[in-house]
Amino acid sequence: MATPPPPIPPEVLEQMAKEDRGPTMLAISYLFTTLALISVVLRFITRIAIVRHIGIEDVFMGVAMVLSIGMAASQVTQVHWGAGKHIVFLEPDQMRNVLIYAFVAILTYCASLTFTKLSILLQYRRIFTYKEMRMTIYIIFGICVALGIESVLTGIFTCVPVDAFWNLEKQSTAICLDRAALYYANAGLGIATDVMVAVLPVKAVWSLRIPKRQKIALVILLTLGLLVCIVSVVRLTALHNMSLHPEDPWYGFSSGYWSCIEVNLAIVCGSAPVLKPLITRFIPQFASRFTNNGATSSQHAHELSHKAKSLELRSKSSAATLDGAASSQGKDLTAGGTKAYEAGGSGSQVDLVVNAQGRVVLNTV
Repeated sequence: MATPPPPIPPEVLEQMAKEDRGPTMLAISYLFTTLALISVVLRFITRIAIVRHIGIEDVFMGVAMVLSIGMAASQVTQVHWGAGKHIVFLEPDQMRNVLIYAFVAILTYCASLTFTKLSILLQYRRIFTYKEMRMTIYIIFGICVALGIESVLTGIFTCVPVDAFWNLEKQSTAICLDRAALYYANAGLGIATDVMVAVLPVKAVWSLRIPKRQKIALVILLTLGLLVCIVSVVRLTALHNMSLHPEDPWYGFSSGYWSCIEVNLAIVCGSAPVLKPLITRFIPQFASRFTNNGATSSQHAHELSHKAKSLELRSKSSAATLDGAASSQGKDLTAGGTKAYEAGGSGSQVDLVVNAQGRVVLNTV
């Protein structure tokens, strides 16, 4: 028979009673979920009112936002039942409810991140039209789908029977996965796909024959997801603390903070590039940061302006693509009645928009 743990000294209990991480969880959940919701609302305003086109990537981001709200609701309810406090202050019924909503939070976390990554990849598919890039996008898309399904299924069946996850009385006879190993594995694979999605457009953008300043601006815009990678790594350290103290979930509760930040920051970063038409509608000067700022000659800009006046990207059937529009060496290609341009003789095509002034801006339609 196992020896019961020694009683906790009163002064230690008094100090532990003050260590409540619930309020921090509430603040983070409300703040970051609200920021993500604002970005998604603005995204749909941009797509409906300005671009007048909603793509499948927008639908996926909307689904990710709904799941994020579900995750936030689960975390808030966890706090209501006492999550964030040391386990010695929780009654068995409280602990059961905390674990039920932790179960829901885990599933919505995994699903929301998956839909966000898929939304970003679908946006890349719209932007980059040449075969090699699209093949890479499809491969990473498949990896993200497989990882998303795996993370949701292992989340559901962490224990068999499933309710042993929150029913402590059943855990002694249930078959359960090693939670620490499972969370480490999923977190590591998640970080790997985060990096793949974030850096995917860098090579394509950097190969464009446009001014360096413009390349840097486009790369920054398209790789905001690297911020999510940093948060994912920090979350991994919180999971490590949880594995060191499996007897008291208080030690690993900070992983909930970072999960909330990660999910919602991914949504914000994934929506940011789509907001450019809305921002430039109210702040026209913003567009200059994504143009060549007069780097092309006036003669070349004049030539491009004639080509650009009637150029408008609406859908695949009417899309016109441009590679290296800032270079006077651009070569006209025929693409089903549309205008396309080749950069550096590579034959690669990337969706960009040319405005009437001969300036190049990123296509986010």
